[in-house]
Amino acid sequence: GAPPPAPPAPPRLSMIVVAGTLEGGAFACTPCPAGTFSTEATSECRPCPEGHEAPAGATSCDPCSVDFFAPYPGTGKCVRCGDGTHSMGRVAECSEECTFQVGEVLADVGGEGDYQSVPLVYDASPLRDIAPVLGPFSVKVKQAWDKSAQDRDLFLSLCRPLPANAACRASFDEDSDRHSYACAAPIVALKEEEISPLERGEASLALGSLLSVKPLPDSLKREYKYGVTLAHTGGDECSVEGGVKRSWSVNVHLVCDPAQATGTPRVEKVFKEGSSGKDTWEDDPCRFDVLWPSQQGCPLCQKGHFIEMGSECSGGTRNVTYHLRDPIGAPCFGGTRLPLPKKGVSCFAEARGAVPAWGIALLTVGGVAAVAGFSYLLFLFVTFRNKYLQYSSMDMRDEGTEPYMGDEAD
Repeated sequence: GAPPPAPPAPPRLSMIVVAGTLEGGAFACTPCPAGTFSTEATSECRPCPEGHEAPAGATSCDPCSVDFFAPYPGTGKCVRCGDGTHSMGRVAECSEECTFQVGEVLADVGGEGDYQSVPLVYDASPLRDIAPVLGPFSVKVKQAWDKSAQDRDLFLSLCRPLPANAACRASFDEDSDRHSYACAAPIVALKEEEISPLERGEASLALGSLLSVKPLPDSLKREYKYGVTLAHTGGDECSVEGGVKRSWSVNVHLVCDPAQATGTPRVEKVFKEGSSGKDTWEDDPCRFDVLWPSQQGCPLCQKGHFIEMGSECSGGTRNVTYHLRDPIGAPCFGGTRLPLPKKGVSCFAEARGAVPAWGIALLTVGGVAAVAGFSYLLFLFVTFRNKYLQYSSMDMRDEGTEPYMGDEAD
């Protein structure tokens, strides 16, 4: 006969729903990781915004202190600004205004021989505003495991990290820091079509995540005299011969060239001074140097850069004009504007104004002292003269001297 029907499958519990509960939850709460926070009675951790930090298990985010920054959401600990840069706190970047103070000189601030130490200030914001991303610059990247150097396209952003649509931002490695001022993307040649920027490969390198400001290398100082170096460090890992692990970096040298308005940046090797005192090539396989001659590489103009020149006096007045001079051995650009020319300036007023304030005060004190001294001497003269006359009259009376009356008659 027919086999008996199979017994029904035992019931299985697939879901439990508890409705109408007022309290409940997990047996133990899991603390939020660093860079995130959660308030009470929530089931998720939210990242801290840019410019803030939070330790593990935080219930709120703390703003970054002065001269610290948090470059991206979810930062666990704020990062100190690089050398020569600053922040007011609560920011994602340091020195976004792209203005830097590097070094100082002795300048005639008042125009009257009043020499003082004046800081040199550089403003690179006009160069920053030319384009959000500069490049590509053709470079070669050599790693320890590569048999030959690979051609790459270098992109960089001045004073700001690369924007989200930069050519190599989308192709950084997962472990790479997205917060980078420069990157190197591999060049992939296709036969029939041109590759788009976001399809340049999966091995783009972040070349620097921390901005610092430094003086120019000595070799560039001798050639251009003035300028500033923007050093970008803390890039992806760079492997050199011998198994040494380093980090990629990019130096942007803004040098003073009054003949070039915005100039043209170029990748170039930079000299360094050797132990023998002679210049030698500095061959650093983990660093690129970008040289950018322009007017913005010159220090900002200050009062000490101006000299006053006047015509000959005619009818008690003369005309005065102002010109740039070179008290620090280098031209200036921007900053304090050249004063407007003056007409009909009183020669007497200028002569009086040519004497410094301390000289006028000294002359005034000397004049007052001279008048006081002369008055005192005059007082002594009159006093002693009167005394002399009094004593002379008394001596004549004591001797019985009488006036001569002539011979008496017999």
